[in-house]
Amino acid sequence: MNIDKIFPPELQELKDRWPWPIVTRNDLPKFSAGLIRNPKSIRNADSKGIGIKGGFRVGRNVAYKVDAVIEYMADKFKTINKEENCDEIE
Repeated sequence: MNIDKIFPPELQELKDRWPWPIVTRNDLPKFSAGLIRNPKSIRNADSKGIGIKGGFRVGRNVAYKVDAVIEYMADKFKTINKEENCDEIE
């Protein structure tokens, strides 16, 4: 039985809009709507063993499954409490 993981809705939307089952490291800024700005940061995290899990190499390109990217982003995801950090606009 295959059950999709539940991610925060903002990240689920990124997953739903991406047309392919994988994301290359160079496409991470595009996939993440700019939340992951520099693919080199992910390369460095991968080399330290704290990056996106399950990366694989195709020639010179490194790619990840979409769910692995979303899971990595979800681990970093924090919501901002609107009452504490935002002034209400009337």
